[in-house]
Amino acid sequence: MDEQDAWLRALKGGLDPLAWWAAHTGYGAYRQGRRVRAAIELREGRDSNGLARSLHAHGAAVAPLHAGVLLGQGEACITALVPLDRLLDLAALPGIARIVPGFIGGPGPVTRSGPDLMLRLLRASPAERAALLHRLRRAQAHGPSRRVRDLPEVRALKIRRRRDPADRPLIGIVDFGCAFLHPALSRDPSGSSPGTRVLALWDQGRSADRARAGPPSSPWVRNDRAGYGRVATRERLDALAAAAVAHAGETVCRVSGDDWRAHELAYALAGMPELLQPGSHGTAVSALAAAGNDADILFVQLPQDAIDDLSGGWLTAYLVDALAWLEEQAGDRPMVVNLSVGTHAGPHDGSSLLERELERVAARRAVVLAAGNAAGRRGHATATLGQTESAALHWVLPTADPTQSFLDVWYEQAEGQPAPRFDFGHGTGAVVASAGSSGPLTLLRDASGMLAAAVAHIPPAEGSRSGRLWIALAPTHPAQLEPGPGGQGEPASAPPGTWRLQVHNPGKAELVLHAWIERDEPGAQPLSGRPDSVLVAPAGSAWRIDDAGTLTAQASARGVIAVGGTVRGAGTRLPESGQGPTRDGRPGVARWADADERFRGLDRGLPVVGNHSGPDAVAPTQGLRWRGTSLAAPQVVAQIARRLERGAALGGSAPAQAALGQMATPPEDRSA
Repeated sequence: MDEQDAWLRALKGGLDPLAWWAAHTGYGAYRQGRRVRAAIELREGRDSNGLARSLHAHGAAVAPLHAGVLLGQGEACITALVPLDRLLDLAALPGIARIVPGFIGGPGPVTRSGPDLMLRLLRASPAERAALLHRLRRAQAHGPSRRVRDLPEVRALKIRRRRDPADRPLIGIVDFGCAFLHPALSRDPSGSSPGTRVLALWDQGRSADRARAGPPSSPWVRNDRAGYGRVATRERLDALAAAAVAHAGETVCRVSGDDWRAHELAYALAGMPELLQPGSHGTAVSALAAAGNDADILFVQLPQDAIDDLSGGWLTAYLVDALAWLEEQAGDRPMVVNLSVGTHAGPHDGSSLLERELERVAARRAVVLAAGNAAGRRGHATATLGQTESAALHWVLPTADPTQSFLDVWYEQAEGQPAPRFDFGHGTGAVVASAGSSGPLTLLRDASGMLAAAVAHIPPAEGSRSGRLWIALAPTHPAQLEPGPGGQGEPASAPPGTWRLQVHNPGKAELVLHAWIERDEPGAQPLSGRPDSVLVAPAGSAWRIDDAGTLTAQASARGVIAVGGTVRGAGTRLPESGQGPTRDGRPGVARWADADERFRGLDRGLPVVGNHSGPDAVAPTQGLRWRGTSLAAPQVVAQIARRLERGAALGGSAPAQAALGQMATPPEDRSA
């Protein structure tokens, strides 16, 4: 069997096609060593002992969090660190149903200067330290702030203290950026009893060793349960805050009564430079989820590079681990989980590995997800083709896109009917790739021989009617790509402009298709203004661009509470809010909440309300603008947490949904 046949068999057997593309590009766009973290779904009736021996023989190291699964306990989903050159072998093991490698793209925009900045601050004189922190604040372009405990947002928080901490419910958050010393996350925002509500924080993207250059109060220890990342407990975070005050000194901490300046130093001491930059997505989400309740917070910080990667390949492995860690930490305590991150490509019918894992957790815990912000982006198209009918869909790429682009097409093949035929090529040339019932794999190269595109047709697996066409395109402006290990993966370039996908239905039954473009903006950063690729339906084509079905792929999981966004004070749907239905016909969005907010101090580690004049001043009524369903989901989480405080028995998403009342009527859409 040649390599092409081996890859085709592996993809049919459940290996994610991104592995095929990444391998053939020499992993040039991915920051990988020789091993990659992967999510693995195990088959029912597996031989646990035999599978454990096989995984070990192939060099796979299973995360301790999931060790019980291989011993025959728990659900059939694990993560493992696997050698890249053994992915094909692992996919062929009889006990494995699917493998989704957690590939991570190139570095994001956050400066990795945590330890260096920490040492500079510790060695500086009080005057030099104050000047350095002042320059950091000026770089944030939001200016100094008034005393945090005087902010109206903080004064408005109603925190009810409970005598027994074990009675407090938990809020589990998976996101990026947790300003654990922010007053909105304090056990007492009035300041009389300082301390963070963050019970534990797992930073998946950094090693505990990197913080060892700091003072003895460094809060991090290795997460031995997951086998990677670093963890800080509440006690260690509180000790870090005290150390920051001591190291900051009178010059920094007592100027104009701005006690929050010690927070800047604490985040530097913790080696978290992302909290010294404007905008913290995870802090905004956490502050909204924590409002009006006294729940303790468990926070999983996803890797920065993973959040900014646009292939979506990283998400499954790291979220599977995050969910397992949250459940282990919670134990018997009630918990509601918030996910305001997601990708767009996928089956959207509850059948993907991550959707099934979310469904499993949602049977025991309330799981709330943001619906996404894909509406109006021209990233979703649908078509229904009759007998022997054909239709063309255009995919238009901008000329200066430095990122890879991905298109995911899913279809339902009626029983006994032949698979559809796909022809794909650039609009200015002939067809360069065809895919039919045999499910071929096609690699397209540019004039210099570099890999510019890949097309994979994956027919329905046994017992399923869902088939898939997966297309990857290299950047149209590849200057920012870095070579992979060993100098491989030199930049390739895909032609910009219109790419044409022609679909032909050779069968007698109707053929229903859905196409999604993977998201094309960094996940935790403000929109950069970089142009996105878009889908265009030619005149007379059976394809149509549709905002229905624009939920994130994860929000299509069964049992979760997907939250759509509304415009604050207007009662209308946020134009970009993701919508249902799912591909299998479920409504999708279960709740609606405001997603058009102005946050003055609740969105990051440092309050952003200014009280001074000057070129960098911020008006007290202005603040930093955030918009999107990421802000709607945690408001529903806050409601559920309040019900948990009152003793409601909300064991899963279905009971939680029932306790919240009937599904809100979708708001009127006046975006047109």
